[in-house]
Amino acid sequence: MNVKKILCCLAILGLCHQALADVPSDAGSRGYKFLQQGISARVLALGGAGTALRGDHGAAYWNPAGLVGLVSDSQTPCGSQISAEHTAWLADIGYDALGFAWTIPSGTMALSGLFQSSGDLPYTASLRDGQYIGVPEPSGTFGVYDGAVWASYGRLWNAMRVGGSLRYVYEKIHTATAHAVAVDVGAQYDLGGYTLGAVVRNLGISSELREVRTPLPWDAKIGVARTITLPGAIGTVLATADLRTAPDAYETVHVGAEARLWNHLALMGGVIAGVAQQVDNQGASVGFGINWGRLRFDYAVRWFSHSLGTPHTLALTLHG
Repeated sequence: MNVKKILCCLAILGLCHQALADVPSDAGSRGYKFLQQGISARVLALGGAGTALRGDHGAAYWNPAGLVGLVSDSQTPCGSQISAEHTAWLADIGYDALGFAWTIPSGTMALSGLFQSSGDLPYTASLRDGQYIGVPEPSGTFGVYDGAVWASYGRLWNAMRVGGSLRYVYEKIHTATAHAVAVDVGAQYDLGGYTLGAVVRNLGISSELREVRTPLPWDAKIGVARTITLPGAIGTVLATADLRTAPDAYETVHVGAEARLWNHLALMGGVIAGVAQQVDNQGASVGFGINWGRLRFDYAVRWFSHSLGTPHTLALTLHG
C-alpha cells in the first residue's frame, strides 16, 4: 500500500472517529425534520444504509461521494440520470423528490429537490394579546410546507471518492416561515473488495421561526458495502450496513441486502434498530426494482415500531 492510499485510509478513519465521538443527547431540539425523510426508494428499502453505495442519483442525499461513476441497472457506465419519486406517509402527508445527475470531465454533478406538504390541518388556536391560546372548535385550516433544493458534486481524489452538497432549505407553518443553508461532506474508499463510506449531513445555519431559531438536524454516518457475483451469470448480491449518530437521537444501525437478478429484477430488504435502546424509526423495510431498457422502477414499503403510518415510496429513474 503506497503513501497516498495510507493517507486516504487515515482520512476515512478520521471521519469515522468524528462521527462517533462525543454526541450530546438533546432529543427533540432540532427542526427541519423533513430533511431526515430520505430519498431513493432503493436505499429506503435497504433500511437507509446508503453511505457506502454509489452509482446513482440517490447518493446526492445519502453521501455525495457516491455520485462518482454513474451506472445503469446493468452496472454499465451512463452519462446521466433523471429521477422522480413520491412517498405517501401518514394521512395526507406526503413528499416528492426530483433529481438530475450527469458526468463532467472532472467528476459528477447533481441537482436535487425534496418537497413535503401536510395537507389541510385544523387550526385550533387563536392569537390574543400576543399569545396563542387553544379554542374549543377549529376556526379554519392551515398547512405545513417544507422544501429543499441542493447542488452536489463528487469526484475522485487519489484513490478516494469525495463529494459535497450545498443546500437551501425553506419551511412554512401557517404564516410563519424560516430559511436555512446547509452543507454535506462525504468520502468513500474501496479496500479489499469492500467499500467504506463516511458522511456528515445538514451542517449549517437557519433563520428564526417566530423569534425562535431552530438548529438543523445534522447527523453523521459511517458505512460499509460489499457486492458478490452469483455463479452462472444470475446476478449479484449486495450487503450494506450503516451506523448513524445525531445530536437529537440515539445511535441507530441500518442493515440492508439486495439481490439483482438477470439485470432486470432487484429484491431488497432492510432493518433499522437502536444501538442502545429502541427508537421511533426502528423497523423493517422491503422493496423491489424492475429495469426495462433505460428505465427503472423502484418500490419500497416500511414498517416502524412506533409509527402511526406505513410509508410507501414509488420511484422512476431514466438512465441517459
